[in-house]
Amino acid sequence: MIAHGKTDGRIGWLICKGVVFALFFLYAISLLYPIFFTFLTSLRSQAAYDAGHVSFMGIEGFKSYLEAFEKMELGANTTSVWELILNSLWYTVGGCGASIIASAMTAYVVAKYRFRMRNFFYAMAIFTMSLPIVGQLPSQFVIYQKLGIYNNPLLIFSFFGGFGFNFVVLYSCFKGISSEYAEAAFMDGAGHTRVFLQIILPHAMSVIGALFMITCVNYWNDYLGPLLFLPDWPTLASGLYVYRTAAIRGGGVSMPVLYAGLLISALPILLLYGIFSKQMMNMTFGGGLKG
Repeated sequence: MIAHGKTDGRIGWLICKGVVFALFFLYAISLLYPIFFTFLTSLRSQAAYDAGHVSFMGIEGFKSYLEAFEKMELGANTTSVWELILNSLWYTVGGCGASIIASAMTAYVVAKYRFRMRNFFYAMAIFTMSLPIVGQLPSQFVIYQKLGIYNNPLLIFSFFGGFGFNFVVLYSCFKGISSEYAEAAFMDGAGHTRVFLQIILPHAMSVIGALFMITCVNYWNDYLGPLLFLPDWPTLASGLYVYRTAAIRGGGVSMPVLYAGLLISALPILLLYGIFSKQMMNMTFGGGLKG
């Protein structure tokens, strides 16, 4: 009976594994199918797309990708994809850098220094995350105009806020780093800036790296911000949004070119995730001694 019980348990475990594998396989197919459909559509001609072909009929190769790199019609302007990519790069890197640097400094002060308003600042950071983003847009528009950074690359300095999701994660990370490191450095004559840069930040680099990747994805895919506040500096995301809107309204644009642009936009993020996925999965919230 014992052997029979072990056999039944093993069969049950195999059935459970098979069901789980089938579910995850179907989930993976549901994620990969849109990418395959987008790639297949980008290889077709506009005539084949209009005819509604869903097979491999009407494939013309990578003509749509070449056309996308040659020009991208955005209203009355003709902007190349290279210009859109360049705008996306400085917008993404600048926004990520400003956001993470400000959040790291703010989180370090609130987590490691004792002062009366520290709990208020932490509560305010949590509260601001609950505010609807759409409700902030009119006031942001007015403030940017008053500061003279509307439709100006200097807009990226407005991301130097210090609160939000990055603050909450870095606050937890800094709270988990032992204060004995900083105390030993202070006893050796190190200043506050040196302790932050050379003692605390190295212990949080894995978390900062993961946050940088997550923030990069958000800024790279952000089309609303550039569309509203940087109309003369279109990014790849905002440019594709305008191109897609023109297609919906019957602007005579090529849908295969649009799908080619979508894949071009997604490729850097996919490559970045493929290279640094291990670092993201191994993100930790502390290091060294605890206490």
